[in-house]
Amino acid sequence: MDLKPRPNQEKYLEIVRKKTPYERLQQAFMLTERSRELFKAGLRHRHPDLD
Repeated sequence: MDLKPRPNQEKYLEIVRKKTPYERLQQAFMLTERSRELFKAGLRHRHPDLD
């Protein structure tokens, strides 16, 4: 159940549908990498004494 309003959802989907499969795959890899970076930054922030 999604209660959060998403006024731009349809516009976003329209933009994504216009992309080529290659562009969508590139975006997926970019988002995955960004997620990893954010996860690592969070770990470093919580545990600055660890490698």
